[in-house]
Amino acid sequence: MKKEIYESYKEMAVFLSGYRLKNTLEDSTFTQSSKSLHKKLFSLLIFVGELDNENDDISVDALQMQYFKEIVSDLVLSFFCWTTCTYKPASLQLRSAIENFIRTMLFNSNPNVIAIKNVFQLFDDAKIDISFSSKPCSHSFDLLHQIYIDLCGFVHSSSDRHIQNISFSQVVAFDGTFSSEYIRNFETVLNNILAVLYFNYYGFIFENMHELNISLFLDGIPKSLKKTFYDAKMSEINNRPVR
Repeated sequence: MKKEIYESYKEMAVFLSGYRLKNTLEDSTFTQSSKSLHKKLFSLLIFVGELDNENDDISVDALQMQYFKEIVSDLVLSFFCWTTCTYKPASLQLRSAIENFIRTMLFNSNPNVIAIKNVFQLFDDAKIDISFSSKPCSHSFDLLHQIYIDLCGFVHSSSDRHIQNISFSQVVAFDGTFSSEYIRNFETVLNNILAVLYFNYYGFIFENMHELNISLFLDGIPKSLKKTFYDAKMSEINNRPVR
């Protein structure tokens, strides 16, 4: 029995020692997709970095700032898992990023949101929260919620299509279906996270952020989506009661 265990371990060690991302990085399709996803992730990194840097001026709660950073951490790890073709943990981290984003946005009106353990309650609270009250933000919330539900199916292997192989050589095998689905989900999640931040932190972005970083942040949001959120924000500003 010990011999069989040792032989299995040696096979695993050989696989791990020989595992490389070089071939993946040389694939043109992967390169194009990874550049697109990285661009959006970089936009979020810029925003969170600026928010952390200006923390004293705009009084972001330390715990809320920690959750902003956790969103980035979730997405970076998710992105890395995708590059290694480990789609289930990539989906798990993407789901976690959505949940942490919802908590972070709700923190502005309810700091006790961090203590909510029931995810159903969390999303129910978000539906009526001011952060998602505008029409475009409400639509973004619906998209994020739907992707969260879909990812739950992947994470919990609720159907045959969500069940992956378990041998080491197969765990990191490229799967075009899983990869394409992940790319769509990641792009949708980042697009809507960035757009909701754009709407809710509009003043901070244009009054506190460095000019170059404003441009880098906005580059991550698709033009049509950016225009929709800009129009909604201008309408909100113009319709504010005059004091």
